[in-house]
Amino acid sequence: MSIFPFIVRAKKRFNFLTKSLFSTRFFTHESVNFMKLIEPYFGSWKEKRLYFPITETDRQKAKNFFHSHNISSSTTIVAIHTGNPQMPDRWNAINYSTVCDTIIEEYNARIILFAEQNDPLIEKIVQYTQNRDKIIKISEITSPREIISILEKVNLAITRGGLFLHLACAAKSPVISIFGAGNPYRYGPIGTRYIIIHTDMECFPCNKKKKCGKHFECIETISYEKVVEAARLILDETKQLILFE
Repeated sequence: MSIFPFIVRAKKRFNFLTKSLFSTRFFTHESVNFMKLIEPYFGSWKEKRLYFPITETDRQKAKNFFHSHNISSSTTIVAIHTGNPQMPDRWNAINYSTVCDTIIEEYNARIILFAEQNDPLIEKIVQYTQNRDKIIKISEITSPREIISILEKVNLAITRGGLFLHLACAAKSPVISIFGAGNPYRYGPIGTRYIIIHTDMECFPCNKKKKCGKHFECIETISYEKVVEAARLILDETKQLILFE
């Protein structure tokens, strides 16, 4: 919650009463809830978008990064973040590797995998991907400014929920957000081109307040074909994007 005051350019942070104020607003995005809270103090916004300040130095670091990996301005670049390693509902490595191979082969793309150190899921994705020479694995970049400076240049970001998703939105990157457990109405992407991939189970959207009695079957029902189709929609830019299927 505490990131929203900063990336919507609020000058002050209000973290009090968040549970009592926001818990019943199940289908309203958290940023909208926050904006309504501070409206008496700062006025209303016509456009609600995420923002994170970066400097020209940060952008130059990104240019150096792309140059060091022989990535030109004409290269199709897709960033992927698989979520926190502590999350119990992570998409499996075979699905990710198949998405990577398909995008690489169809668009001659380069894949940037953002990962935490020694994340076993990332290691499996690289292992299973046939075109692993087209994959760049990043685990040493943890600064939000540096991440956004890279995301500004990508053609697509594929991610779960959480901080990385909102950094991608702040960078105005087109986004595919894969939601298993969780509530994309409240915590999904905002202010950018996006497609949300989610389960059709009756418990969607999930509030994650109770232990999942279905062993996170929701994430297992999402096929790689759905993500590939969504990626084509964005990378081809020939069709109207949809928010929810």
